[in-house]
Amino acid sequence: LERVFQSLEQRDLKAAVQVCRRWREAAEAPQLWAGVCIRAAGEGLAGLQEVLASRRLLLLRRLSLEDGGSACQGLLEEVLRHRGLRKVVLRGCNFSSVAPGHLEGLVSRLEQLELAETALTDTQQHALFEAVVLAPKLRKLSVSHTDLSSVCPSLLAQATSRLEEVALRSAELTGPQMEEILTALDSGTRLERLDLAGNLHLLQVDAGLMTAALEELEYLDISLVVFPAPDVATIFTAFGLMTGEKSLRIGYNNGTYRKSPVSETSIFAAQRSSEVLTRKMENACEEVSQVESGTRMPANLITKIAGCLLFGHY
Repeated sequence: LERVFQSLEQRDLKAAVQVCRRWREAAEAPQLWAGVCIRAAGEGLAGLQEVLASRRLLLLRRLSLEDGGSACQGLLEEVLRHRGLRKVVLRGCNFSSVAPGHLEGLVSRLEQLELAETALTDTQQHALFEAVVLAPKLRKLSVSHTDLSSVCPSLLAQATSRLEEVALRSAELTGPQMEEILTALDSGTRLERLDLAGNLHLLQVDAGLMTAALEELEYLDISLVVFPAPDVATIFTAFGLMTGEKSLRIGYNNGTYRKSPVSETSIFAAQRSSEVLTRKMENACEEVSQVESGTRMPANLITKIAGCLLFGHY
């Protein structure tokens, strides 16, 4: 029976469990349910501990918990019993009273971890990134909308450089933290994709350092930050001259620019975008300087400046 059940889809497997006791025993085999992704949010977390403790989910590989607040803390110990977990997504969870060792134990067995709007103490954050440095399987890490400004810059850089994909979106990163991360790429790392979108202190980071980092990466996201026109021009000019497959996201409107080794069009587009951006910024500044002191600024000029500064519509 178990071999027959291996060919069933999850929906049919759920039905098979309810046919009779013999079928249920065969269909409860953990390997049949290993590919299932358990998702629970809000009130749905109430009975999750019992579900996770069931025999069929012993080899569970993927788990997603959302909007659980402090209720997620009680689930973590049950989650740690699942040695087969490979990907865990935690959004809107409060783990501030969880022992740092539990987080270390979770990270040590995963291939992918996503944390968003997750409450962690400074001690827990430090333990988390120390565990990332030592994690033998972890390849992808995403920590977004969580204040990481207290994490040691060198530890953050060390953890980042040993992974393949890292997203630290809107994480309140400081200038020194991001400089350390980007500088670490010069020494050669596994990192291919880096997302620093929404970290406003990117404005403190030298544009040359960002372009040097992009040389080592396949993908760099520095969007949701409005850079000065000269910095954007520097980044675009360097980007246009790079070889290899590259993707760059920049600007408040999340503009994505891609290029390949043979794409002369991409080089031209990058250079042209740089020139257009610089020219439009200069024009806007010229129009502002012509408004007489004490007079009301024209509505169309206000709209142009607002679009430029807030939305990246240069």
